[in-house]
Amino acid sequence: MVWRDIVEGIGHGRQFEMQGYRVEPLADDPRAYIGGYRMWREHADDPDERQMFISERDERARQLSLCAYYFGAQARGTVVNATYSAVPEGASCWYRIDCHGTYDLEIAEGASPETVAAMIAASNIEMDRHLATSLEARKAELEAVAGSLPPAGE
Repeated sequence: MVWRDIVEGIGHGRQFEMQGYRVEPLADDPRAYIGGYRMWREHADDPDERQMFISERDERARQLSLCAYYFGAQARGTVVNATYSAVPEGASCWYRIDCHGTYDLEIAEGASPETVAAMIAASNIEMDRHLATSLEARKAELEAVAGSLPPAGE
């Protein structure tokens, strides 16, 4: 179930559609040789647009990797590389994400190394908080679906 959720939710953008995004396949882009899509949301307070390019889909390892390019006023040139994995453990499965990203950070001329380090630390805390909130919500959704399924063998 976790692997199917990763493939459908992330690989095809279904999870983002459920969050109010419009999703459109990138059929004519050579960077989408495995798959990819453009997603966007046009909220006045929080517009968001991204292009997602799948770079790996390994059924045996249950691993999906992608590169996401963020656009728009708040994007700050953000590029995120992420690998989503369904890692079996006993009768359950871990939903794992390994990711890193880059973005533009406005730094005042003459800023001290300490000031820059503090800005980056604050940004990392904000991103970690967002990721934790997002993953907790995804976990609750998956557990709700799993709880509604009949026990194995029935």
